[in-house]
Amino acid sequence: MSEANDWQAIGHGRTADIMAHAADAETVVKLFKPFIPQTDVEREYAAGRWLRGQDIATPAALGLVRIDGRLGIRYTRAAGVPLLRLMLEQPLQLEPLSRRMAALHIRVHACDGAGMGIRQKEVLAAGIRRCERLDAQERQALLRLLERLPEEQALCHGDYHPDNIMAGAQDVVLDWMNGMSGSPAGDAARTWLLLKYGAPPEHASEAESRQLQAARETIREAYLAEYIRLSGRGKAEIAQWLLPVAAQRLTEGIPEPEKEAIARMIRQRLQEAPSG
Repeated sequence: MSEANDWQAIGHGRTADIMAHAADAETVVKLFKPFIPQTDVEREYAAGRWLRGQDIATPAALGLVRIDGRLGIRYTRAAGVPLLRLMLEQPLQLEPLSRRMAALHIRVHACDGAGMGIRQKEVLAAGIRRCERLDAQERQALLRLLERLPEEQALCHGDYHPDNIMAGAQDVVLDWMNGMSGSPAGDAARTWLLLKYGAPPEHASEAESRQLQAARETIREAYLAEYIRLSGRGKAEIAQWLLPVAAQRLTEGIPEPEKEAIARMIRQRLQEAPSG
């Protein structure tokens, strides 16, 4: 399994391409971009193997492969269509589809995340410390805030948004590279942040990007309201995670306008927060 011309790209993302082979309709390969460390790929593979024993639908991780020097993971092919595509094709269904997304997130958080091998607060603390976009005083304020937040070990996805969900008879959650154990409220805060500030997917057309921009608030608020209703967690409980989650997001390879908007939000909220 080494010749790229035997494969066809059926999906593109910031960190990987999804490749299919004409001779195999049952599996796909998530082929990582060259800048992704091998350790990250191996961690996602280990997470994928562990997740098969949990009560959440995910593609089965079948093995590590290499295609023309690029490392990938072979997965079972998930049935259905991306939830984001449904949202774009059925704009009158935005609210029920967003509630469906929240309900699936609740099911993720009902699972024990201890086997993921990495803890949310450790990930966030490391992200804050290396966030060059913020100054030392701002980073220290965020680390103090993070220290006060609760330790939990629920299964958290770390990158939960509509383009990482395959909607079908059984909805499937994709892309567990950022999976970890931690607080569901922190994971929901990350989703809220992505829905508010995240750039459209690379595969989106200009028209789809405009449509998604117009739909952002509806998706975000319907998701959050349903998540709060189903989880019993208050809005403030989720909001307290927003700044640490946002600082960690600044360390990712995201577009400059998104970084500017997130950094501005962090500084504004830090200035508004009571001292101490």
